[in-house]
Amino acid sequence: KKWFDELVKDDNIVLYILSDEKETFLGQVRYDIKLHYAEISISLVEKVKGRGYGLESLLKSQKMIKREKKVKKIKATVNNSNKPSIKIFERAGYKLSRTGESFSEYILEIKGGSQ
Repeated sequence: KKWFDELVKDDNIVLYILSDEKETFLGQVRYDIKLHYAEISISLVEKVKGRGYGLESLLKSQKMIKREKKVKKIKATVNNSNKPSIKIFERAGYKLSRTGESFSEYILEIKGGSQ
């Protein structure tokens, strides 16, 4: 609980909670705001994986973070074995920036961002 309270108070962290029409928790999208970019992290509950929620929440949250924080770039670090996440980021326009042994970095350049 303490870590969550600290997270919510931090102006450099933006957390979007995903829920259905019954307000059941489905996952979260988190942005860590850095000087010239934001790092994104997405997690979904198991029962909604593979049903389009990942891409939909990514696209909607990108619009909101652009408007709220004016970021120019979003960076995603993805485990190389997580093929569904790689597919989602690529479909959302992210470009492969760096590949490591276990993880790869994807970057989205945002037009009109100004931070």
